[in-house]
Amino acid sequence: MDKKWIFRTIFSALILFSSFAFWFFLENSLSSGGDWWQKTIWPLIFFLSLTVIFGLYALLESERKFLFLAIFFTLAPFFLFAKIRPSLAWSLLAIFFLANGLFRAWVEKNRTIDLDLIAIFKKSVAASVSALVLLAALIFYWTPYVQSFSASVEVPRPIFDTLTSQLTKALGGPESLPPAQSLSKKQQLEMARQQNEVYSVVNQQLENWLQPIKKFIPAGLALSVFFTLKFLGLFLAWPAIWLAWLVFKILLLTGIVKLERIPVEKEIIKI
Repeated sequence: MDKKWIFRTIFSALILFSSFAFWFFLENSLSSGGDWWQKTIWPLIFFLSLTVIFGLYALLESERKFLFLAIFFTLAPFFLFAKIRPSLAWSLLAIFFLANGLFRAWVEKNRTIDLDLIAIFKKSVAASVSALVLLAALIFYWTPYVQSFSASVEVPRPIFDTLTSQLTKALGGPESLPPAQSLSKKQQLEMARQQNEVYSVVNQQLENWLQPIKKFIPAGLALSVFFTLKFLGLFLAWPAIWLAWLVFKILLLTGIVKLERIPVEKEIIKI
């Protein structure tokens, strides 16, 4: 098999695997419990892996039709974990981000005499980060937890108990509260009943306040997650850029890829 086709096959498989793993662990972390590091580390690892491989592919591949194949392999696994019809419009926007980034990287690669690796990686990696963050926010939007806000809005009970406890102490002082062990069982039950009544009243009032905008709460949460991830993506993009640069240098040192000067005195990558 031709060396270029071996390269394309390997990188396409890596993109497809990293994309599937990223969407799998992201959807799992948003929909189920587990330790925070399990819900964070695995999606982060495959997020960096996918952006690094995508950036390398944008640098090493010279034919545009195969560059667009990378977009398909990046986004195809997403539809296994998302609602297809509502996701199509957002996917078109993600395709635009990826295609625009690949095109800008391709132009940067072909217009310069001496290759500026960091500039090329910045364009391709930034595009992949924007697309992944956009679709990750969409995955978050369809989680049962977020969708539950459109049906009912409640103050989480642990937060309510903590706030009321702190408020009571601030108003009356800790000494005004009798020790729990000094109360009879009947008194403890009565206190619990009163707390439940207050909790119900607070939630009912909150429901009345939010009724006109309740259906927009999931979209608002997803939008806030998008901007948060987009901000974090600015910091995550740089480790991906430097990792891609390091892998490329390793490929150069091992002779898998090489730089040549063509008669017009322009550096190109040849596999």
